[in-house]
Amino acid sequence: NEPAVRPPARTTLVDVEAALAGQAALFSQTTAALLDEIEALRRTIGELQRGLTRIRMESARSLMAHAARTLRALRRATGVIVELRTVGEDTEFDRAVAEHLVDPITQLLRNAVAHGVEPPEERAAQGKPPVATITIRARQDGNSLVLEVSDDGRGIDTAAHSQRLGATGGWSTARARLANQADVLAALLDTGISIRGEADELAGRGVGIGLVRQTVAKLGGEVKVSSIPGKGTTFTLRLPLSAALAQAMLFKVDGQVYAIPSVHVVDTTQVDPHVTTAMV
Repeated sequence: NEPAVRPPARTTLVDVEAALAGQAALFSQTTAALLDEIEALRRTIGELQRGLTRIRMESARSLMAHAARTLRALRRATGVIVELRTVGEDTEFDRAVAEHLVDPITQLLRNAVAHGVEPPEERAAQGKPPVATITIRARQDGNSLVLEVSDDGRGIDTAAHSQRLGATGGWSTARARLANQADVLAALLDTGISIRGEADELAGRGVGIGLVRQTVAKLGGEVKVSSIPGKGTTFTLRLPLSAALAQAMLFKVDGQVYAIPSVHVVDTTQVDPHVTTAMV
């Protein structure tokens, strides 16, 4: 008996199936190897980022030492009795960030001496120690640096400030009347808005506070102010720890890729453009 001969089509199909199985196995191996390479590359990039960050990092001690020298000069120039208290000197952040913070911290100290700290007799009448205190606190919050510059002075008279905004045309009369404390304190950060009406060599007409906000914004940070009448004022600066490396969220709009620093991302969601268009 002669052996059965397989039809040509069947032979071809078996050969194709065998080739596909071989290619699938090879593809699976290649994919696994590629994933291993990607993970190794991710670890290497992470190590490089951490190494670069360590090289660029320095403690807040030098910034606070500069602040102490500035305050000593302000004491000599004004005769104001005030001392500096520092907290968190070991907090580390990017040296480039520290360099850009010298002028904002100097301005906040000048502002505290010019506007916040009361004369000794006024402090005594309120039961406060004769020596005023300005405190600089530094701490790390996740990937952010938080700096607080506070004084235990007279605080900000938001009612008087609101009236001044209305009188100078910065606000409408209705807005000045309806504004709450948070609105007034936020306006304080605008360029050209001053805590008091008269200008002097020490603090000017609010331009310094506006420049503080602008400088911090250029570094990808934000400034907030809080105040309690008779208790004092606190400026809070929140900035990224590093100016060279930053975590960011990437997103695409009409084919264009954008990035938002992670410190500014509160929540994310996915929007279906077709559903949005239908709703509109």
